[in-house]
Amino acid sequence: MNRQETIAESIVEVVAILVSGAVSWTASAWIIKRDEKKLNDAMLARAYPPATLIASVFLFQQIAVLVHFIRTRRSFKGFFLGLGWAIAAFIPSIILDAIFGLFLPDN
Repeated sequence: MNRQETIAESIVEVVAILVSGAVSWTASAWIIKRDEKKLNDAMLARAYPPATLIASVFLFQQIAVLVHFIRTRRSFKGFFLGLGWAIAAFIPSIILDAIFGLFLPDN
């Protein structure tokens, strides 16, 4: 027999999704903006324009980080740097999801 989810459990799930998204967006944007400060002019010209940065981070989070490093570096080093930073941007969400998982019941 299936157990009916309470309203409080539903609210906690919605909060978990929103907080996880906000952490993911913030980490991804922070990594990209931090990297942009270190780029030379040629690399900075290939970086995301501000509006595109916001849209890509909102829609694609860690993938936007990977694409940023590939676009700006245009090398295998850029790909692997991007892959490492994309994984680093994903870690806070994983930790937060594990914490929320302690409080959410298994259905």
